[in-house]
Amino acid sequence: MTVWHESGLAKAKPVCSKKGKTVARKFIFDTDWFTDCDDCVALRFLARNLDKEHQLLGVNVSARTEDAYASIYAFLQSEKVDCPIGVESESFYFEPVRYQKNMAKGVARTNENVCSSIELYKKILEENDDVEIISVGFLSSIERAFKAYPQLIEKVKAIWIMGGDWRQQGGKEYNFCAGGNAYAVQASRFVVNELPCKQVYLGFEVGESVITGNELDKDDILFEAMKDWGTETGRCSWDPMTVMLAFHDKFQGAFEYVVGKARVDENGANYFEKDENGRQAFVVKTKPDTYYQEVINGSL
Repeated sequence: MTVWHESGLAKAKPVCSKKGKTVARKFIFDTDWFTDCDDCVALRFLARNLDKEHQLLGVNVSARTEDAYASIYAFLQSEKVDCPIGVESESFYFEPVRYQKNMAKGVARTNENVCSSIELYKKILEENDDVEIISVGFLSSIERAFKAYPQLIEKVKAIWIMGGDWRQQGGKEYNFCAGGNAYAVQASRFVVNELPCKQVYLGFEVGESVITGNELDKDDILFEAMKDWGTETGRCSWDPMTVMLAFHDKFQGAFEYVVGKARVDENGANYFEKDENGRQAFVVKTKPDTYYQEVINGSL
């Protein structure tokens, strides 16, 4: 089954069982959950677009912080979403994040004895086929999981990635290079250059000018997170737009796909060669920024 539905390629259609019933699309949401607050907007947008045809199998946190598990748990509870949560167990601890601290207040759960990222991916992929990954942070957990269990990549239908800057050859974006962090670059190179699955990238340039999260009630947990980050008047929409891209069957015609072969070099810079038979693509907007703002804010 193809993920392409624009650029002259075949339109994606719902998968149907032998009895003619639509089979739900199944997602893992992978987030660093600490370098920005648009991760919070993205998870809210995703949660409020779940239905019988779009299921969330799990959430993974690729950056280990003191309150990673507790804050994700509290946020999902506020959305009435119940799913497994994995936390990267092999990376060092990052500095505490204010919005995580505030979300985690009163939650008697910690990172201790919770599912690791590798365990989460293993369990979900062993039990499910045609899983789609939405990655809005570092690619480190994805790298670890598929290096540990390379056979499980066959269970992945597509990876929707917020990453790269596709305006020019040699563009650089934080999720791919983390300011030159060698481990982040290694993970990006493995996923982009080596994983043999369909991948679609929403680059820095796509979400930069779309501002969302600026119409929230002041007693909203999401508003509190935006305020803690210093962006209560709204934030760039890289991550929620990646969710919107992944839910392409709900928001048809929102993006145009440039298909080909992507590559990340040893410095974390991205390159792209157009090829209509390629397994990768980056996207460009087809509508004015106000469209994306209204769609995302309308679900918040």
